[in-house]
Amino acid sequence: MGVKVDLDLGGGDEITIIYDMHKSLIYGVATDFPKAKHQACARHIYANLTKLHKSDTLKPMFWRVASSYNEADFKLNLAAFREFDPLGCDVLFKRHHRTWCRAFFRIGCCVWLLLCGHTHQLDIMLELIGRDAMQRIATRFEQARKEPARHTKKARKEVEKSCDEDQNCHSVSSIGGRYEIVEGNNGYCEITPEDIENTCLVEDYISDYYTTEKWRDTYRRDLKPVNGPKFWIDCGGRRIVGPSYKRPLGKPKGKARIKRVHDSPSKKKVGHKGRVPHCGIFSEKGHNSRRCPTESLEIRKKRR
Repeated sequence: MGVKVDLDLGGGDEITIIYDMHKSLIYGVATDFPKAKHQACARHIYANLTKLHKSDTLKPMFWRVASSYNEADFKLNLAAFREFDPLGCDVLFKRHHRTWCRAFFRIGCCVWLLLCGHTHQLDIMLELIGRDAMQRIATRFEQARKEPARHTKKARKEVEKSCDEDQNCHSVSSIGGRYEIVEGNNGYCEITPEDIENTCLVEDYISDYYTTEKWRDTYRRDLKPVNGPKFWIDCGGRRIVGPSYKRPLGKPKGKARIKRVHDSPSKKKVGHKGRVPHCGIFSEKGHNSRRCPTESLEIRKKRR
């Protein structure tokens, strides 16, 4: 609730929240951000999947399904996954695929990593994390400040890659001023003459989220340096302590079993010291069968 007020998020109309499938998080997000787009963390779904299904091929096939750009690619990747592991595919779809597959994200949702994470650290660890984040923000803001181009370097690489792929496309005209762009055996419809004329202005079709100005704005608000624990002011609040220790069920590991009241006392191990040897041939005391004085030499040789 504090984050909602501080950032003025309202009902979450323009935000996307990614979380694991913990029930309390699902309820909390739905209550505080009813209009937000709720996405499930694909990494957590994959981790749950690998508990029962272990294979080196499973990981790339799962991420191919989760990263599908459109519903057609999703169906093709899903068919390959189902052919490889039908039971694993059934387990996977216990989580609604529209919450963790990119093909079903709403238009304008710029999240594609499909990952989330949470950690609980104490004061020293929080200090280290804060310093690392402060340094990272300062470094990236400096990189964005020195960037002279309109769009980021990564966006320009993606555009160059798309332009190289466009060489394999050609347009087919239709009645009514519409065109179909053909790439291999696949076609894309709803192309107007204006789109054909403006194909050379590729940068006009890049989202504003990938401009250098947006990049600078992301890291413009830095983290402020703070004093260490030595200079913290005691606010007089209740001291936070760890939970009370509760003895786990079962036998303690690495320790002897706790004897009950009516258990018999432990028996001591009997060693060789104090034992009287007996002959295995004549049952005489004081020697064993290998050193029996009664046995003749000929019989001993035959026996051996």
